Amino acid sequence: MRYAELKAATLNKPLWPVVVLDDDLARLPAANLTYSADVDATQPYRPSDGFRSVFDQGEFGLLGIVGGYSDFVRLSDGFLMRIFQATTSRALSHTTCGDNWLRFQFLTDGAHTVLFDRHGQAELRGGTCMVNYHGPGVDKSEWSSGGGGAGTAVTIYCRPDFIARAFGPELNILPTCIQRYMLSVAPELIFDTVPLGPTMARILKEIVRIPYCGVLRRVFLEAKAMELLSLLINEFNQRDRTSAIDIRLGDQDLVRLDRVRGILESHISDPLTIEQLARHVGLNRRKLKSGFKQTYGMTIFEYGHNHRMEVAWTLLSNNRKSIAQVAEAVGYEYASNFCSSFKRRFGISPKMVRGGHRIPPKPQ
Repeated sequence: MRYAELKAATLNKPLWPVVVLDDDLARLPAANLTYSADVDATQPYRPSDGFRSVFDQGEFGLLGIVGGYSDFVRLSDGFLMRIFQATTSRALSHTTCGDNWLRFQFLTDGAHTVLFDRHGQAELRGGTCMVNYHGPGVDKSEWSSGGGGAGTAVTIYCRPDFIARAFGPELNILPTCIQRYMLSVAPELIFDTVPLGPTMARILKEIVRIPYCGVLRRVFLEAKAMELLSLLINEFNQRDRTSAIDIRLGDQDLVRLDRVRGILESHISDPLTIEQLARHVGLNRRKLKSGFKQTYGMTIFEYGHNHRMEVAWTLLSNNRKSIAQVAEAVGYEYASNFCSSFKRRFGISPKMVRGGHRIPPKPQ
């Protein structure tokens, strides 16, 4: 964690902590190197696993932190955790720089405001679970309301390779927000929330009260992180199933949903978020998502993704663009992610289509 002066005068904060994940990763030695070091309650991790930063009131008092700690832990390749446990004298604020990690944040209580550069803000109340991805160049500012007190926040960081290892080929069991990240069709921002359930709150307490040090601590935290991810995925899926119950659609609703379909087909390289689509056509989020699936037999994400893949097939068949150019044309930052999505959709690689395979096989 490093510190910088806040430039946004409207937020009226004297100091603004700036969290840069790469800075923390750089402090960890390579995972395959062995280091001998004493571990105890003040520094409970092996050097290659993680480290603890203790909040001293003399150093952190200006930020409103009067005690506590922050742990940064490498659970496995592409799988990280940050534990924030602190007592504060006033509301806290910080900024997180954009990067290529998917974040799962668990906040125990209080009121929070989250602001994404160029994308607006969200107001959160009570215990909250937040899934977010904000790519390079899209910083997230976050501040809490109230007069301080004790608080806990746990953040789990994942990369696509870890999610692929953890869930194998069963990516369809993942909620749409995570599928978007895996398929790299969200160029800048993913954001979604569900309330923090009692089981998740219990796990957060277990994480804070963990008695182990060294390798046992890392193994324990890895298990708890997987437990939190499983519960969170289930919460999202239950919410989506509930919202998918048939709703009554009027003629104007159907006209607006047809406009959504047209927007999806025209915004191939820069897909819009659910919130942006809802504002464009004048539907609330629930009616937009449920009504679209009810009308077209698939989610908004599935329709947009399938259309991109069909366009990609056509562009590859014309043999005028390179695979990298086709990937960019259909909204992918990285050609390798595009190739994986294309093969998952059609069962063959883009290179085979460029090589003369002209009849699209039945989608996978």
